[in-house]
Amino acid sequence: MNLDPFYDELEILLKSSLPLKLEGGSILDIGCGKGWLTRILYNNFYENAVIGIDKNRDNIDDCRINADNLPIKYKVLDMVDLTPDTFLNNYSFITCHNVLGYIPNPVEQLLKIYSWLQTDGLLSLVVRTPSGRFAEVYEQSKSPNLALKRYKDMRMNGSFKDEFEFYTLSDLISMIEVAGFSVLKIQGLYSLEKYLPTGYETFKNTFSVSNIDQYFYNWILCQK
Repeated sequence: MNLDPFYDELEILLKSSLPLKLEGGSILDIGCGKGWLTRILYNNFYENAVIGIDKNRDNIDDCRINADNLPIKYKVLDMVDLTPDTFLNNYSFITCHNVLGYIPNPVEQLLKIYSWLQTDGLLSLVVRTPSGRFAEVYEQSKSPNLALKRYKDMRMNGSFKDEFEFYTLSDLISMIEVAGFSVLKIQGLYSLEKYLPTGYETFKNTFSVSNIDQYFYNWILCQK
């Protein structure tokens, strides 16, 4: 699966959806991976300090190398180990992309994020859809049965052998609202039909089209 189109779509979406200037506090990227998003955020919102956290030390080492001389701060931290008052009201914008499915008690984690944001602060969430995982497994294995099992189980192992849980869009919205956020915008990213036509056609032929997602990811912009 070539993720370059996804990164391109996400960058365009963030630039078009966020204010030109994020007022006040810093920007926090939770689960920053190799640092791609932190560099995008710094280059577009350079008046705000940008901090990336990730539980994997190798990722943080790569972030620091890839950042070159950009003054982005990176820390080896696992969100689950942090407390609600760790960064109390420090941030005007927090991103949490492809993380929510890997962590226990997602509402509890969203409540933490809520406490870390300034008043009217923004949260950007990206969560993989169950349908997207079906198509990815199918394209990798060419096994409809394996892909269907992964889809029906709604669980699988993630990149670090930890368990990954999927959430429907309605479940996500419910959790977001329970945590106190308002949903500003929802957008699907990375079209299944466009990027994985074979897997998507198999999926459509297996399930009712009305019951499946058309995208690998759901992006949700929230406000405190």
